[in-house]
Amino acid sequence: MKNFTAILVAVAVLPFCAIAAEIPHNVSEASVFSDRTVVTRTGTARLAKGKNEIVFAGIRDNIDLRSIRPGFEIPAGVEILGVAWERHVSKTVDNEKIAELETRLRELKLQCQVATDERDVLATRLTLAEEYGANLRRAIAEESAVKTDAATEERWMTATKKLNADIEKTIARKQKLAEEIRLLGVKIARVTRELNAVYGGGNARKTLNLIVTLNASEEMDAQIPVAYTTRYANWNPQYAARVDEAAGTVDFDYNGLVHQRTGEDWNDVKITLSTAQPQVSASPPKPRPIAISGEKLSKTQQREIVQIESGDAEAERRISGEQMVAKTENDAVARLPEQPSTVRTQGSAVTFDIAGKHAILSGDQPHQVAIARKKFENVVLDREAAPRLRNGVYLRAKVKNETPYPILAGEISIYRGSGYIGKSALKYAPVGAEVPFFAGTVDGLSAAFSEIAPYRESGSLFSKLSSSEKAIAEGDIYTLTNISERPFKVRLRSQVKVSEIDDVKIRILDKAVEHVPAATPGYVFEKDTGLIYWDVELPPNSEKKVILTTQTVTEK
Repeated sequence: MKNFTAILVAVAVLPFCAIAAEIPHNVSEASVFSDRTVVTRTGTARLAKGKNEIVFAGIRDNIDLRSIRPGFEIPAGVEILGVAWERHVSKTVDNEKIAELETRLRELKLQCQVATDERDVLATRLTLAEEYGANLRRAIAEESAVKTDAATEERWMTATKKLNADIEKTIARKQKLAEEIRLLGVKIARVTRELNAVYGGGNARKTLNLIVTLNASEEMDAQIPVAYTTRYANWNPQYAARVDEAAGTVDFDYNGLVHQRTGEDWNDVKITLSTAQPQVSASPPKPRPIAISGEKLSKTQQREIVQIESGDAEAERRISGEQMVAKTENDAVARLPEQPSTVRTQGSAVTFDIAGKHAILSGDQPHQVAIARKKFENVVLDREAAPRLRNGVYLRAKVKNETPYPILAGEISIYRGSGYIGKSALKYAPVGAEVPFFAGTVDGLSAAFSEIAPYRESGSLFSKLSSSEKAIAEGDIYTLTNISERPFKVRLRSQVKVSEIDDVKIRILDKAVEHVPAATPGYVFEKDTGLIYWDVELPPNSEKKVILTTQTVTEK
């Protein structure tokens, strides 16, 4: 009886509180970070004087509940006392439809993952096959220099045919998998849209109600904001550069790609992008060191470390919706305003307040927003080639970051006089730093390479080698061609093997050995890395050959 009396007293002294009322609301602002987004919702409420409770109903149950809080722009005369939440189970839930779609989506994603894993395995297998092929050709040349007979030729021919057949089969399977992955991506996007439509139609099994308790100084109509964090929306930088080779200028566009998968569309939303969060390519491959390791030099111990820059593949994987590349990006460049955003800095963080308001649909297709445009003058333009890795001479542009904000690491789409060229990658560049990027191949210039058959030397009374040593002389011939009417300077890059064992010495040939010519002089060589380059002057309508030959000496 005593407890019951206490409860009655407690209820009696509670102040009067208005009945909680649902209000219309929508997403009004999104502060997007690299791994999450702070969403602000605004609702219109009719407030009575004194204490009120209003309800933001029907919010998707995929937000960080610990992050729910009042928004920043609180109307004058309103005091927010607190924000609570409760889960709500819809009475119109279509469990069977949602379960069916989610099952299909899981199956499609699993199929896509399996196909992607197999494709990656095949890519590794192709790389190993190419390395094996290089070693096989070298071994054939070495043995052919010693002896030639029908049995040997037949054996090498069989091995070569089998390798080529395996490579063709692997390439065909890899291409088929790429098409399967593309079609699965289309199906996944279709099912995701259908599932989002079910959720958006009010059939979600679970939603959240946010209950805001507040005091109003007088009766009024007010816009009440609440905010929360979701990890289903983020952004990454994307750039576009129009290179005017004749004028030596670059029109540079700094864009943001917003990925929004919250399950609901954002309409008429103010967007800010922030860096304050816990970063067929247009670039040529970069030569990397070639190392030899092991106790003794042998065919199986030769490791050719020749890689395309990792940023290229990473940049290509980052955006699956390649449909928006050429035409969409070209149109976006044309309609970009001169002042698309303002910049705020705080410490090392940069925030871009994007001009205007945006409609961003939920789904797998990213939404591009313009951040800034800059015209760079006095651009340094160079031409580079690495023909052992990829044919062609590439244009390299270098500008100074004269903007008031850093250039973040990201993908850049390159345009030149003929239109869209391809993609490259930018590294992080603070204010005032140089920003280098490649802008595709140069018309009228070409670069190719051919191998020089190895020559094996052995120690003898008439050899410079001791009786306990043997050597292999080998190399490449690089052919640079200029069919244009103007001269060019081309930096030709390659690499020399680097020995990691004491009884193997590698040196560049300064004199010819039998049929292996001496290396072309005038090179710059980094002994520790094995990287080497020549600056080659190409007059109009000319061709020049550059030779790189080395001698590998091994103690027997």
